[in-house]
Parts: sequence; structure tokens; C-alpha cells
Amino acid sequence: MMIPDTLPYVPLSSTSKEAAGSMKPRAAALRQLVLDTIRSHRDGLTCDEVEALTGLRHQTASARICELRDVNVIVATGDKRPTRSGRNAAVYRVSTTAQAGR
Repeated sequence: MMIPDTLPYVPLSSTSKEAAGSMKPRAAALRQLVLDTIRSHRDGLTCDEVEALTGLRHQTASARICELRDVNVIVATGDKRPTRSGRNAAVYRVSTTAQAGR
């Protein structure tokens, strides 16, 4: 999986840059946790479901999902499910390309 070495942050925001830097040592392990959690659910998961299953905060789970989606390791299924707040959210599953590379 080709994930960029640097984490994204808001340009001209020192706090955003600091936050990205502080996550760098843990990002790979968290990304793997999110991937393994999604992989273990045949029907895929929403970000909210990943958060509930892993105990990750929204910002952490969402960022790792975006990273995995951006490199086509996971894909949106086109389905939506309600979150704990009742709003619909995209469902993600492991891409067929990533499944083949297991």
C-alpha cells in the first residue's frame, strides 16, 4: 500500500501541521487497524461503525479512511447506512485490488 510519508495538514496552520506531525509515528498502525476492521465485515462499514468498533475518535478514523480510499485500498460501495446520529453515511469495503494482494 503506497501511502505518502507525510500526513496532510491545513496550509498556514501551525496547529494542523503539529497535529499531523504528532500522528506520523502512529498513523501506519492506525491505518492497519481501520483496514483490518473493514476487512472483517463482509458488508463493509461506515466511518461511524469503524469508530464504534475500534474506539477511535472521528478525526482519526476519518483521516485513516481517507488515506486508504485515496490509494484505492478501500472503496465506497455506493450503499449508505445511518450513523448513530441517524444521518446516512457511505459504506466502505476493501477494494478487489487490495483483496487480490493479500
